[in-house]
Amino acid sequence: MARRCQRLAALAALVLGAEGALDVNCSAALDIRYDIPYYASKVDCGNLFIKSDVATVPTVTFAPASPAKAYTLVYISTCSHCDKSFPDNSEEGLVHVHYVAANIDAATLSGAGDVANADQYWAGDFPRHGPGPSQRYNYYLFQHDGATPAALNATTCWPANNQYCSQADFTSGVVDAPFWDLVAAQYLTGLYYNDTFRGAL
Repeated sequence: MARRCQRLAALAALVLGAEGALDVNCSAALDIRYDIPYYASKVDCGNLFIKSDVATVPTVTFAPASPAKAYTLVYISTCSHCDKSFPDNSEEGLVHVHYVAANIDAATLSGAGDVANADQYWAGDFPRHGPGPSQRYNYYLFQHDGATPAALNATTCWPANNQYCSQADFTSGVVDAPFWDLVAAQYLTGLYYNDTFRGAL
């Protein structure tokens, strides 16, 4: 029981900041949903998903999207190579970019949210399994002028889908890059579970 209370407290700490404010990774305006019929399909501040159920392109809406801007959606793991399941990691994980929807227009984000029609980068690299039973995955929505910046190709985190980088490098080279602005973010906890029953649905 004590162990369960500690785990719930740790989860609550991830959602709430020191003064009870929402974590930056929980933007209410960024609505991300998967086509899942048997449990809640909306990504909502770290809720659990079976990894194989989210190995596909979701629908993504963002009502404040500006018609004068373009958008890029970046989906990353933040616990790569960690020693334990999230949120019990005892060491900082590496960042791995799994998926990017580039050059998204405002009409898509304020409409049906079909980002599969945007330019797909590394679309086949959605996380499906281990190494640990559960990991944290973040969605970042960036706003920028014109096309998705080509300058990303020069960063240590971006060259290929098998590239890993530190949290610091990802923050400085991608999140805080001067050519775009982070306007919203969400995250989920992906749970590895081999369930052959779902394949029959």
